[in-house]
Amino acid sequence: ARLEQKVQVDTATGRGGWSLQESTMMSTYLEEVRSRVRANWSYAGSSRAERTPPEAVVLLKVQRDGTVLEANLKRRSANTLFDQSVLRAVQRSDPLPPFPAAFRKTAEELEITFNLRDLEE
Repeated sequence: ARLEQKVQVDTATGRGGWSLQESTMMSTYLEEVRSRVRANWSYAGSSRAERTPPEAVVLLKVQRDGTVLEANLKRRSANTLFDQSVLRAVQRSDPLPPFPAAFRKTAEELEITFNLRDLEE
């Protein structure tokens, strides 16, 4: 599953509301979150009949201590079972790791993109 920041940050300039140091810390944190959620994701459905593999994007609001405050599908796939598997993976992963100690925000929004190609790797 590909993990992206909701606010795109130019790591060379620190644009996006984060300092350059915070951007680096959050990149590491985002990878840790991605790994945690991906480890808790399973999908038993079949996509063989579908022309394109299902893909969904979940938007998470995460509190400083790693508690998931909200998890909503920003973009649904055309497959309800797939979408449910994505939300279950987030639920199983709650709480997520806490933010890095030096990161000053109390909450942050994160996006995770799920697609079957990633699950099959």
